[in-house]
Amino acid sequence: MPYPRIVIADDSKLCSNILKKYIDELGYILLGDATNGIDAIKLAEKLNPSLVILDVYMPKMNGYEACEIIQNQLNIPTILMTGFTEGTSLDNIVKAAPSGIIIKPYNLFQFKSTVDLIYSKEKSQIDLARYKRIVQKAPMLFSLIDDNYKYVLANDFYCKAFAKTEQEIVGKTISELFGENVFNSIMKKHIDSALSGKQYKYESWFDFKGTGRRYMSVTYSPFSEKRGEVPRGVVVFSSDSTKLKLSEEKLEKLSSTDQLTSINNRRKFMDILQNELERAKRFKHTFLLLSIDIDSFKSINDTYGHPVGDQALIYVANLLNKSLRQVDTVGRVGGEEFGAIIPEINDQYSTSFLDRLINSFNTNQFTSNNINLKITVSIGVSRFPDCGSNLEDLLNKADEALYRAKHNGKNQYFVYCS
Repeated sequence: MPYPRIVIADDSKLCSNILKKYIDELGYILLGDATNGIDAIKLAEKLNPSLVILDVYMPKMNGYEACEIIQNQLNIPTILMTGFTEGTSLDNIVKAAPSGIIIKPYNLFQFKSTVDLIYSKEKSQIDLARYKRIVQKAPMLFSLIDDNYKYVLANDFYCKAFAKTEQEIVGKTISELFGENVFNSIMKKHIDSALSGKQYKYESWFDFKGTGRRYMSVTYSPFSEKRGEVPRGVVVFSSDSTKLKLSEEKLEKLSSTDQLTSINNRRKFMDILQNELERAKRFKHTFLLLSIDIDSFKSINDTYGHPVGDQALIYVANLLNKSLRQVDTVGRVGGEEFGAIIPEINDQYSTSFLDRLINSFNTNQFTSNNINLKITVSIGVSRFPDCGSNLEDLLNKADEALYRAKHNGKNQYFVYCS
């Protein structure tokens, strides 16, 4: 523990020298000394010591009066030294209310015990106030909830998130702040778990009145105190991870999106296809896998150049997105090759669906830099489970069906397992 920084005031040179000797022997730090109460106040205000030691009888201003000013106005703990503890002297001591008293004649042990006790208490209060400021100003949501689900503490960020003052939160129940439905369906089980001694962590999006939609990392931790008013409670820490979450989502999108066409790239498409296969097996559903290729794409590149070819790829991707249902998935799986997953579609509807898809390319026109083209596609189709129960079989048969569609004259579809 750091040593106390002390200012002393005593008009007796002998007593002052004794105090200085004690301070030096104990390793304390003497910041300054005075011979009267007025100068003691000036030194305390200027030097901001850990504590001030005052003799009670001094000229200009006595120790009692100086003690009241130093403690009440400067908030510095003060020790009074006196040889009288009865009658008027006792009344003056009670009125001044010093942090401690040293009775003359004193010795090194008494001096050390009194100073260490006052300094330790003051340091604890300073540390407590510091911790409170840290928690209150910490850039996270912090709250303490008792076993009646009532708020005991809520820091500044917590109040800001809910657009409420501390007085509007502390003493209220969680259900009063969040609503009965949210409390009973989501929060109560986590709080009860923490009250039983278990820690719980999770991450989720929250809509706050004060700060809007934020992605929070939330921790519920058990809390108890033996001598306080919360024998059992829960500390809730919520840190804002919105920036990190958005960065992760952006990175995920970049890693799963074809940069030219802004649709799923091959890796993402294959992941979705694998998931759809597992889902279809589990729920005994059917789906179509489409292998789609732009007809005569090499001729477009050779005739008009690669920039126009890139625009043609974007056109096809957009038209596929527009023509497919919301539950369908499209991806670019190669140079001019696209794939589509059409879940839960019956045989009767699949024919009309494929007809419409081919027709959408025949009835629309690609335009770029005064170039007008009708771009068509050929489509190979495999169906789960008719064409196989694994990805390799479904992909191979869709590719073979695409070859048949090309061989039969392009601008058409061919279903392998029909």
